[in-house]
Amino acid sequence: MAYQANSRVLAGVRPFVTRAPEALRAAWAPFWATRAGIALVAVLAALSFGPAQGGLAERNAAAFDEPALTHPLGGAGDVVLSPLARWDAVWYLRIADSGYGEAPARVAFFPLYPLLVRAAGELGGGSPGARLIAAYLVSLAAFLGALALLFRLTSLELGRRLAAPTLLLLAVFPASLYFGAPYSESLFLLASVGAFYAARTGSWAWAGAAAGAASATRSAGILLLLPVAMLWWAQHDRRLRDLAWLALAPACLGAYALHLAFVQGDPFAFLDVQEAWYRDFAGPL
Repeated sequence: MAYQANSRVLAGVRPFVTRAPEALRAAWAPFWATRAGIALVAVLAALSFGPAQGGLAERNAAAFDEPALTHPLGGAGDVVLSPLARWDAVWYLRIADSGYGEAPARVAFFPLYPLLVRAAGELGGGSPGARLIAAYLVSLAAFLGALALLFRLTSLELGRRLAAPTLLLLAVFPASLYFGAPYSESLFLLASVGAFYAARTGSWAWAGAAAGAASATRSAGILLLLPVAMLWWAQHDRRLRDLAWLALAPACLGAYALHLAFVQGDPFAFLDVQEAWYRDFAGPL
């Protein structure tokens, strides 16, 4: 019976993948294979070794982990979803659950990802378990979209022959595990690749929107202005109205700063709090 049920599910997936656009079909194979592999390793590691004992990992869990947010489902749900809900994932889940509040350290984590998680979680009932599931869904959907856009961008720049290997390399490099965890990395990747692809194809409104989304996801997103503006300058028909769309990037960053000004009285709190994470600006060299 289980085999028949799985066969029906796969039979429903195959026509969808077959009918999907070429970029999505190319993205699907490295996406599902690597995400399934990482999830399997994470679950087996959690079952075999349990929580980390001693060292920085245990101290971090004791100081920052909130089981109500990272282990809200119980039983098999926690076995599957909780192993990757660690470290910065706890901060994003906390913001999605209760906002920025009075805790100054939270403002280092930009709002777009937890806002999307909160919105998707509300569709599922608004419980901590729904938000944890939503955090994975947002990350995974963004990663799949980023791979599809990267296929198009690589095909445009280097040809279709190199597009598929590019997706595979991105999907298997060690830190790619964060693209399937409750982190903002996959959303930032989607916005970044989207900004470049839109700029290369002359869709400046989309380029500005993507750069704005990147700026609302991570502080480094504002740096996309430089290469995207260079792409605007390199085109033959340089229209100021196209360049104006890029103002969405600083506008989104400014909106977050304005929020912090009202809530915490410091529009640049996201810069000031970096000292709590032992970070400072050191320049490109």
